Amino acid sequence: MTLYQDLVHADHQLTLKQLGERSWWVLRTDLIAGTRRSSQPRIVFFADSESRARDWLASRKQPFFMHTEYLAAR
Repeated sequence: MTLYQDLVHADHQLTLKQLGERSWWVLRTDLIAGTRRSSQPRIVFFADSESRARDWLASRKQPFFMHTEYLAAR
């Protein structure tokens, strides 16, 4: 699922990624010129539940692209 927040002004993409049953990471990938992504994302937050990670995302004030990756077993 991808969610766009303030598409015109976003300079980075945040990816919510489930890496285990109790392992949720938020990765930031900078956008170059608003369209291309940098090749190296960095971890900016991790939590033990999806709701905690989503709460952290909801508290962000700057515009960003949002992408979610779930475990394949889900």
